[in-house]
Amino acid sequence: MDDKDLLRILNRMEGVSRRSLYLIPQEVEAQTFIHRLLEPHRMTPAAGGWAANYTTLAAMLDHLTTVEQPLVYDFGGGVSTLYFALFAKKFGGHVISIDHDDHFIGITRTYLDTFGVSDCATLVHAPIVNQEGGPWYDRSAIPLRSDIDLVFVDGPLGSLQPKVRRHALPFVVDHLATTATVAIDDTDRPDEREIADDWIQTWSGRLHHLQGNLSCIFHVERPDRLS
Repeated sequence: MDDKDLLRILNRMEGVSRRSLYLIPQEVEAQTFIHRLLEPHRMTPAAGGWAANYTTLAAMLDHLTTVEQPLVYDFGGGVSTLYFALFAKKFGGHVISIDHDDHFIGITRTYLDTFGVSDCATLVHAPIVNQEGGPWYDRSAIPLRSDIDLVFVDGPLGSLQPKVRRHALPFVVDHLATTATVAIDDTDRPDEREIADDWIQTWSGRLHHLQGNLSCIFHVERPDRLS
């Protein structure tokens, strides 16, 4: 390792440290908001890491407070499914959680059972299949309902194929409520950032970027439902 490599590593570490100084207070505030809103009766699984962070979850839950009986589609469920189900238990609504891996579905089911909110979520096993446009969840396995209020895209795994998560919004767009929220996680990664940019370009005038850091959150309008 030469001096240039060492300097590059140190600069990267400094960037991570600076971002952490900004993110940590934001995460604490978001976690506090979530727990005051949902009032879980026991300690919840930690957000962040593989799961969405508290800031992203708080922004989505805050949107749900403006909707009566919200319908949520959670692509790549887990901790996020639990939080959506806790919301539905307290305020009404339902979450459809989609995953391709039975193991992770089992973990999500344990979360729901532990907190007594299994009746507020439908867990869908949708295997990854090769189809037009590349591999994605088996569309025929996913029940599509009308008036979806929130779509959270945190799956499939980004390592499956470049930009594999791009199929989610085209799949649900005609089933969204008149106004809805769509969020894609991990937009600190190039593929997810590019997907978000592609969606903005494709649905220009209908997709309004609300916020973005480790995820991008959009407000979506359906002009065909506004007339």
